[in-house]
Amino acid sequence: MKLTALFLSMTALFWAILVIAVPTWPADSSGLKNFYEKCIMAEIESCNTKAEIYKNSKSANLRKMASLDAVKKDYLSDNKNRIIAQLIKSNVGKKDYKVHLLLEELFYSDVVLKH
Repeated sequence: MKLTALFLSMTALFWAILVIAVPTWPADSSGLKNFYEKCIMAEIESCNTKAEIYKNSKSANLRKMASLDAVKKDYLSDNKNRIIAQLIKSNVGKKDYKVHLLLEELFYSDVVLKH
């Protein structure tokens, strides 16, 4: 009985330490860099596809969107290393939606709001 109680308390202690300690371990920056690079490349491809689809649209709004996507594609391509460094610094982790949000924020603050 005492052995079972000791085992259960040690198991609970182990899991408590694991839950607390794991998020504070330093992230593998090369793994993050590869993840962020893939996210940026996917965003570049998405922008390129939308720009190509809508550039000859009859809708003025869709043509404007195509033009903005072309600018965004160029911005992401030209600033990829700086953006990756910013993503690592921002500690967004491997969450697609957070990466996408930060990419949008950087693009709009660096390009759209300055023009």
